[in-house]
Amino acid sequence: KGSMLSVTADIKDFFSVLLSRHPLRSSFRLLAIFRKVKLYREYLAISREFKLPKDYLVFFLHFQPERTSVPEGLSYSAQWLAIKQISEALPTSTKLVIKEHQAMFRRKLDPRTRDLEFYNAVALLHNVIVAPLDFDTFRLLDSSKTVVTLTGTVGFEALVRNKSVIALGAAPYKDAPNVRNPRNYKALRECLVESNELGSTSTLQDYLRWVESNTSSAEFPPDGQSKAFFNVDCERECINKEFLRAAKCQG
Repeated sequence: KGSMLSVTADIKDFFSVLLSRHPLRSSFRLLAIFRKVKLYREYLAISREFKLPKDYLVFFLHFQPERTSVPEGLSYSAQWLAIKQISEALPTSTKLVIKEHQAMFRRKLDPRTRDLEFYNAVALLHNVIVAPLDFDTFRLLDSSKTVVTLTGTVGFEALVRNKSVIALGAAPYKDAPNVRNPRNYKALRECLVESNELGSTSTLQDYLRWVESNTSSAEFPPDGQSKAFFNVDCERECINKEFLRAAKCQG
């Protein structure tokens, strides 16, 4: 399989700064490229011995920086906090599988979002296992006990496959059947205990029909492909409400 690493965007950024005659800034950009390569090799190293456990939750990390984690991740915008709290709350026999977003190594890397300390800290957690970047996402999803995400589309993909979902942020599907939406550590612990309890298939089907009837279709240039999306004004209003509710929970 091909490499999941790309430094094209980073190199373009480096030469752009270099040509603008900012030697100090261009030096930082060059260092960032080497740092990204080092991070990629570290991730390969900690995921090399991966074996799919029998009993596990899977947490698909978000690409950062992006609004799906900051601000929509709410109190779990820092994904390390989510990983650590899940690790602490898991039953003894259950593992947490982490898979990095491939775009972290394919797009330009923001040094504020990932570093060696992040991956090393994850690898040191006794019940956390890191999956390779090229491991099949749907195999991880289908074999898991529960799918964990902040707000990612993988949560909706799990939902339609009748999997239990824990959405830690202001996900558009947070109120769907089989989705739990904890706001603090106590609520998260309760979710992990109840995570394998699924509602009826008919309730899920009713929800999916509701989603279909409340979405619109639009064309986005340049590809002109039709895509479904939630009403933007409605989603913004819901997110604002979630910020207020999260603030009360943290207070």
